[in-house]
Amino acid sequence: MHRPLLALWLLTASLAAEEETLKRGAHLRHLQRQLEESQREVARIESDRVEKARREQSVPQVLAVMVLIGMATGLLAASRGKNPFPWFFGGTLLPILGLVIVYFAVGRTCRCQKLISWKALVCPHCRTEYPPPAAPLPRISLL
Repeated sequence: MHRPLLALWLLTASLAAEEETLKRGAHLRHLQRQLEESQREVARIESDRVEKARREQSVPQVLAVMVLIGMATGLLAASRGKNPFPWFFGGTLLPILGLVIVYFAVGRTCRCQKLISWKALVCPHCRTEYPPPAAPLPRISLL
């Protein structure tokens, strides 16, 4: 009679231990899922931080390129006998458009109110002579 009770008690203890093991396994799986979610969140935050830093670095680079193009536009305008300052600002604010306009711009207005090429030394319409265009600005070395 004691044997069936002992077997029942052992079976109950065994089931309780197994149930405890299952609970621990479920808890471990839950903790593992939380850890994976936390790792994904950390990776997302890190990638957002890197992307933001990349965007912040690109702004000064774009501005530097715009100023360089503005300078090139101003120098090109000066070499063609035009006032370089408005062309510098135009080339800085509208980089590509400023260069294209200065490069393809037709020269000056003659006394006869006709447009002539900036390269022309004599007006083809009224034969007015013009001095050659201004020499290019001297190169400045930073070294």
